[in-house]
Amino acid sequence: MPLIPQLGRSVKLTVTSARLATADEVRRRLQQIEGCGWLQTTSAVYVRKQGENWRHVSGVQSPNGPWDQVPLDAELADTHAVSWTLRHEGRTWTWAELQESPGDDHQVRDETLVSNWRPAGNDKPDVELKYRVYWAPQTEGPPDDTIEVLRPSVARFCGFVLP
Repeated sequence: MPLIPQLGRSVKLTVTSARLATADEVRRRLQQIEGCGWLQTTSAVYVRKQGENWRHVSGVQSPNGPWDQVPLDAELADTHAVSWTLRHEGRTWTWAELQESPGDDHQVRDETLVSNWRPAGNDKPDVELKYRVYWAPQTEGPPDDTIEVLRPSVARFCGFVLP
């Protein structure tokens, strides 16, 4: 049995991040992306399918949707190869772009997680969130007896599986 199992195809993952200082900066970045995803604000949760407007799914809805609320966290996917993640941390936000391209620094495995969003009503199935998990090789053990193992290094939101 191999020490490093084959999880999937090999790819290169490039992650770039920026620290954003104001909620207005965050809103501008969110409004530039046309893909699907979810957004949590201080008082509500919104989701958006590809090519549609943000839709309120829980919490206190604002007349202007998410744009007059403080964004906290978000995950968006514009294409199968690019995603963005937003995290509120203290008085700033971390904005990360994750881009997949041909290469061999990670192996991938696609996963789905169940959300609690039911767009068709409470008696319908939950929506699933699609993620791609990137596994990277790491050397472990004492200097005179190391082995190479694969460890998950990052997960990227890739979209929804709608019922």
